Amino acid sequence: QGMGGIGKTEMAVQYAQGYKEQYPSGVCWLSARGAEVGTQLVNFAVTVLGLPQPEGELAGQVQSVWNRWPRQDNGERVLLIYDDVTDYGEIEGLLPTDKRFQVLVTTRLQNLAAGVDDFRLDLLSEEASLELFRKIVDEAAGTTRIDDELTIAKALCERVGYLPLGLELLGYFLKDKPDTSLARLERQLEQKKLEAQVFKRAHPGTTAKLGIYEAFEL
Repeated sequence: QGMGGIGKTEMAVQYAQGYKEQYPSGVCWLSARGAEVGTQLVNFAVTVLGLPQPEGELAGQVQSVWNRWPRQDNGERVLLIYDDVTDYGEIEGLLPTDKRFQVLVTTRLQNLAAGVDDFRLDLLSEEASLELFRKIVDEAAGTTRIDDELTIAKALCERVGYLPLGLELLGYFLKDKPDTSLARLERQLEQKKLEAQVFKRAHPGTTAKLGIYEAFEL
C-alpha cells in the first residue's frame, strides 16, 4: 500500500521474479484498475493454462478456474497478483479460498480489508534517492554525473519529494540526454514545474504506466 508512484507495482514485479520458485504451480498477474479481473483470470486459464472454457455466470467460471488449476508435482502453491486495486469489493468475490493460492494486492487504499495484512511503502531517504539516481544515470554509462553535481542532485531529489516515480523519470531523462547537465534540468523544472515534458509521460524503462503529473492527479 502507498501513494501513486511510490513503487508498489515494481516491488510486486521484483517479488514475483525473485520468489517464483516458491510458487511452482504458477504466477498470475491481474490488472485491477479499469479492467474486468474475472474475465482476465478466465482468459489466462484458457490461453495459458490450457483449461477448457468454463460456462455460466462469471463468478461460477472463476470458481471453476480455482477448482481446475493444475497442480505441479514439485508443489501446489500459486501466486496471484491483483495490481492497482481501487475497490476491494470488486475483487473480493473473485478471491480463492484454497490456501494454496497466495494473494498479493497493490493499492493506494489504506486498511484495505479485515484479514488483509498491510505493508506500507514509504518515500525514499535522500541517500536511497541518490543511489537510485546513480544506478539509472551513471551505472551502465560508467559516468559520475550525479556526484559531479551532487548538490543539484540532492535538490532534484527533494523537488520530486523523494518519490521513486519522479526520480526514475528524472533519471531516465538524464540517461537519454547525456549532454544535459543536472543544472540545466533543474532550471527547466523551476520554470515549468509539473508542466515540464519530463513529467508528462512514463518512460519505457519503468513499470509505471503514468507520468508523475497523472500520478499526482490521482
